[in-house]
Amino acid sequence: MKRTSIRLLLLRIPLRLLLWSLFILPHFAEGRMPVDSLLTEKQAYTSREPIGFTVRLSSEAKPGTVRVIPTMSCSCSDRDFYYVVYRLGKGLGQRSRTVFLNHSEAPTAPRCQCKVRYANFKEGGSWSIPAIEKRGRYQIEVRSSTSILNSNVFVVREYPFDSEHSHGDHIPQIGNRICKRAPLFQSRSYP
Repeated sequence: MKRTSIRLLLLRIPLRLLLWSLFILPHFAEGRMPVDSLLTEKQAYTSREPIGFTVRLSSEAKPGTVRVIPTMSCSCSDRDFYYVVYRLGKGLGQRSRTVFLNHSEAPTAPRCQCKVRYANFKEGGSWSIPAIEKRGRYQIEVRSSTSILNSNVFVVREYPFDSEHSHGDHIPQIGNRICKRAPLFQSRSYP
């Protein structure tokens, strides 16, 4: 008698798991946020170039869909939207990401009259963020209330003269030769 009840119990567990996966899991899947793409204009930028990107909405998005992104307080333009820049380490996946810049604010930040409250990210729209001045591998994330927009990984390299002459001593170069500047004032002796 006990053997039969154990067999029935063991048979019921897989049936319950099957029913659970057929009816319960799709409800959780419907509630997830779609992930959209931000395609950068280039794979590599210098430390003085703004990072430009184009919005590509997920295939699940209906035509004409707009992602509404909040903007900074006292921003009189929709170009100052919230975003996070992650610096990528040597590993793969989420563990190698560290927050480099969190361009957002507290909900209690002061408001201004000229405040533009939202940026509307549409399919194919072009946007940009200011230059990232530190070399490395990066990824941009923009969050709306209904989706997450992630950029591809891109590289920032130092501007050619930043590493050699950080004090504004720009020495022009032609090919492999360095052009020397003449002194501003030359003392001349006249006979």
